[in-house]
Amino acid sequence: MKAVGCRYSASDDLCSLFEDFRLMCDDAIRAAFQYEQEQGGERVSSRFKLIELVYPLLKEYGLHTHYILSACEVAYAACRNKNRKRTPYVKQAFLKLGRQAYVLNHLVIRIPTRSRNFIYLTL
Repeated sequence: MKAVGCRYSASDDLCSLFEDFRLMCDDAIRAAFQYEQEQGGERVSSRFKLIELVYPLLKEYGLHTHYILSACEVAYAACRNKNRKRTPYVKQAFLKLGRQAYVLNHLVIRIPTRSRNFIYLTL
């Protein structure tokens, strides 16, 4: 995995996208723990099961489908810890993008938000 860290003052659109992604992760975590309570302690066995469980709920955010899959990956990673004392949650607003979700063209990154809507970032 490659990552680039840099200081950046985000626009309102990007901040809104970060916050929506954080809320999607929290909703997926809550749904995983609700499933665990309903099934008598049986945990969500895989991230694919979590995706199947929460896809209709997260689709209501209206974001690109890739964000639903990424939010479920983050939520499943948070739920895997067997020694936790309380329900985890996502504190920091962030965004997880796969390499196929964005386009980098001459120091301009194009990030999809909704169908045919993009945010452009100049590096």
